[in-house]
Amino acid sequence: MRHALLGCALGCAASLAAADTLDLTLKLDPATRTLEAEAKISPPPSAGWTLAVGLEPLPDADGRSWRAAARGPDWVRWHKPGASAIRYRGTLPGLDGAGEGPAPVRPAVDARGSVLPEGSGWYPAPAAAAFDWRLRLRLPPGQRGVASGRRLREAAHADGYRAEFASEAPDAGPTLLTGPWELGEAHVARAGSPPLRVRSYFAPAVAGLAEGYRDAAAAALMRYSAAIGPYPHADFTLVSSPLPLGVALPGMTALGEDVLRLPFIRASSLAHEVLHQWWGLGVRIDAARGNWAEGLTTLMADYAAREAEGAAAARALRLDWLRDFAAVPTSEDVALSAFGARFHGASQIVGYRKAAFALLLLRETIGAETFERALRLYFWPEQRGRAASWDDLIDAFELASGRSLARFKADWIDRPGLPSIAIEDAATRPAGEDGLWPLRLKLRQDAPARHLRLPLAITTSAGTELYRVEFDAIAAELTLWLDQRPDALVIDPDYTVPRRLAPEELPASVRDTMVAAAPRLAVLDTDAQYREAARALAARLLDAPARDEDGAGALLLVGPPAAVDGWLGRHGLSRPREVGSGRAHAWAARLGDRPLLVVSAADATRLAELARRLPHYGRQGWLVLDDAGRVGAKGDWAAPLRRYAVREEAP
Repeated sequence: MRHALLGCALGCAASLAAADTLDLTLKLDPATRTLEAEAKISPPPSAGWTLAVGLEPLPDADGRSWRAAARGPDWVRWHKPGASAIRYRGTLPGLDGAGEGPAPVRPAVDARGSVLPEGSGWYPAPAAAAFDWRLRLRLPPGQRGVASGRRLREAAHADGYRAEFASEAPDAGPTLLTGPWELGEAHVARAGSPPLRVRSYFAPAVAGLAEGYRDAAAAALMRYSAAIGPYPHADFTLVSSPLPLGVALPGMTALGEDVLRLPFIRASSLAHEVLHQWWGLGVRIDAARGNWAEGLTTLMADYAAREAEGAAAARALRLDWLRDFAAVPTSEDVALSAFGARFHGASQIVGYRKAAFALLLLRETIGAETFERALRLYFWPEQRGRAASWDDLIDAFELASGRSLARFKADWIDRPGLPSIAIEDAATRPAGEDGLWPLRLKLRQDAPARHLRLPLAITTSAGTELYRVEFDAIAAELTLWLDQRPDALVIDPDYTVPRRLAPEELPASVRDTMVAAAPRLAVLDTDAQYREAARALAARLLDAPARDEDGAGALLLVGPPAAVDGWLGRHGLSRPREVGSGRAHAWAARLGDRPLLVVSAADATRLAELARRLPHYGRQGWLVLDDAGRVGAKGDWAAPLRRYAVREEAP
C-alpha cells in the first residue's frame, strides 16, 4: 500500500453476496514460467471460462474440445457445453511483464520470485464477485509458495514443495506468491488467545533483515489489536519479492527486496501494511463511495510514527503533505469521496495524505480519545467483514462524539480541492484608554467557503502569541484586541489546517516535477545508452509522459556533472553545495516559475541506481548517492513562513 511504496489492499472491495466455489490444483515451474492446472467451479460459469493469454485448455477424455468464444488484449474466454471443470496449461509472462506499481495486476513468473494476482487470469473465476476457493500448490525443489487466505498445510521435500490454502470467507480469489525463500518464524503470546505466529519468507539476499521485520510486524500487530480490536487472523506472513511491491493481503504483506532495504520501511511503512489487516481488509472499501482506508491507515501508522518522535517531526510531516498538495494539478485534486485507488503520485497525495490530513483535522475537532473510541467501539465492531464507505466512518464518529459532522463531511470529504487562505489587510491604531491595541483583519478563502478554525501567530513587542479565529465566509473582517502593538502575523505556522500554500511558502521538492501535468525532459548527453537510461528514469519517476525540453512545464534535466553545471550556468543557476560530492545527485529547484528537477550522473549505471531510489524520496529537496550506490545524504530546502506586516492607521 502503498505507495510510491504503498498500493490498495488487494481484494478490499469484494462483495460477500456469493456462495460460488473454485477448487484449483496447480503445478508451477517458475524457472520455465510454465503452469499446469485443473480448476473446478460450482456452479459452472455460463458465460465461459476466462484464462490469461498464453494458457489454453487441454483435451478432455470425453473427446469434446474447447472453443475460444471471445478474446481481449490479455485474456481468452473458453467455452464447452456442460463443462464443470477445465484442465489447462501454458506459459505466463516474466517479471518484465509486471509493470511498475505497488500492486501488479498481471501475472509475473520467475525463479527469483513470482506474483500471480487475484483475478488476473491464472485461474478461471466463478461469475460471482466473491467466492470460496481452495488451492493445492506444487512447486519444484528450492521454491516455496504463499497465498492469500488460510494455510492448511505445507511440506518441502527433495522432490518439491507442496501446500494447500483456502479462503477464510468469500473473497475475490487467491493471490499467489512464490520464491526461493528462507523461512523464519516467531511466536508472540496473546492474552486469552493462542500465540500469534509471525512468519517471514525472504530471499537469501535479504534474509538477514527478516528477524527485524518479524519483530517490527509483531509489535505493530499487538499495538493495533489493543487500539482497535483483536487481529483477525491466526498468523501473519511477510514476503519478499524481486518486484517493487508494497501490498497487503489477508494475513500477509509482500514487499519488494529493494523496498525492504530502505532504512525507513521497517520503522514506518511496515506498520502501514500491517494496519491494512484492519482497514481495507478487515473492513473493506465500498469503492463506489470512496476509499477511506488509505487515509485512515496513513494517519494511524505513518503520522502516528512521526507523533511518537515528537512535535517537530509531526509538524515536518504536515508541511510535507501541504507541499505535496501544492504540486497536485487542480484537475487531479478530486473529492475524497471520489477517490478509489492510487494509480500515480497525484492520486496518492489526494487519497492517502489529504485524506489523512482531513481525518487529523476531525481528530482535533472531536478529541483524540473520542476519535479512537469511535473506531474501537463503533466502526470496527459494526463494519468488520463488510464493505464500508466514508458515510459509515463518519457515522461512527458522530455516534462517539454525539454531534453532527455533516458540515465537516461537506467541507473536507465531498468537496474537491483545498482552500487557499490569505490576509488581504492587517491594520492597527494606537491603543485607547483601556490600553488595548485593535488588530483589524480582512481574511479571504476560495469559494465555496469552508468552515475554518485558523491559527494566527501574532508578533508584538512582547513576543509571539498564537490565536485562533473562526470564519466560514469567502471574505471575513474581524478585530482582535491585544495588550501590545502588533507588528506582523503568520497564518497557521505549525501547518495544522489542510490548505494550498502560497508560492512564496513553498520550498522546491522532487515531487513538484514528479506530479506535474505536462513535464519536459532534457538529456545533456548524446550517448544512446545514457539517453535510454534517462528515459527509463523519467518513465519510472513521472506521473505523466515526458515530452521534449522545448515548451512550458516542469523540467527534468538529466546529464553528466560537467554538462549539467554548464547548463545551469547558462541559465543563471548553480549547483547547491549540498550536492557537491558523491556518486550521483538529484535536486529540486525552480527555473523562473517552472519546477526544475536536476539529475546529475556520470553514466547510465548511476542513472539506473537513481531510478530505483528517487521515486521513494519525492518529498526531499535533494539527494546524493554514495560510492556504494546507496542514499548517502538527503534533505529539504528551508520552508519560508509568509509574514504579513501590520500597517498602522491614524487614530
